[in-house]
Amino acid sequence: MQAEIAVQNILANTSGVTTLVGSGSSARIYYGRRVQTSIMPVITIEPDGIDPTDQKPDTTSGASKLDVEDVIVSSYGNSLTEAQGLSVAVRAALDKKTGATHNSVVVQSTQYLGQDYFNEEIEPKYHVYEDRYRL
Repeated sequence: MQAEIAVQNILANTSGVTTLVGSGSSARIYYGRRVQTSIMPVITIEPDGIDPTDQKPDTTSGASKLDVEDVIVSSYGNSLTEAQGLSVAVRAALDKKTGATHNSVVVQSTQYLGQDYFNEEIEPKYHVYEDRYRL
């Protein structure tokens, strides 16, 4: 529900990522689907499920304060090498982050879960690494 906001904030503030996808308002980091006409390389961030914690709700908001959320971060590139390099930079930015607040979202920790690779079978053909993270 909010993990993708934290992930976007981490990526947008990591120089190893921003040197590849740009920074500020021109950064090519998108929620959900990428803009079809976007210049490569590009990152997309999608929620991939939530495992709510069954704890007594917070007295002010009425919601649990410690949920586990999964996020998919896709790294797109014109070539296998470009997509792979971006995926490596994303993992360096996200894996094993602990105890911080990112864009008002408190993150206890992040965990790298795994990776898939595919290429889009349309022209131009883009290469994509999908990395899964748990926050």
